[in-house]
Amino acid sequence: MMSTTLFKDFTFEAAHRLPHVPEGHKCGRLPRHSFMVRLEITGEVDPHTGWIIDFAELKAAFKPTYDASITIISMIFQVWKTQPAKF
Repeated sequence: MMSTTLFKDFTFEAAHRLPHVPEGHKCGRLPRHSFMVRLEITGEVDPHTGWIIDFAELKAAFKPTYDASITIISMIFQVWKTQPAKF
């Protein structure tokens, strides 16, 4: 059987703003942050399908981790938003 490697990238964007900073402070803007997770899978190619794995199965397997990551980042941004800035 033939072995090959498959890459699948998952990307998402997040933004935050600190409301308690002085007027004109750079953290008072709404900066965007880009995140990317790359999954790398190496395996035997199924001779019938020509695939290592169905992308739908891969996405379904990764979804809980992806959702948890977004939740954690959202929580971090919420804490930043509610804490007074210290300079």
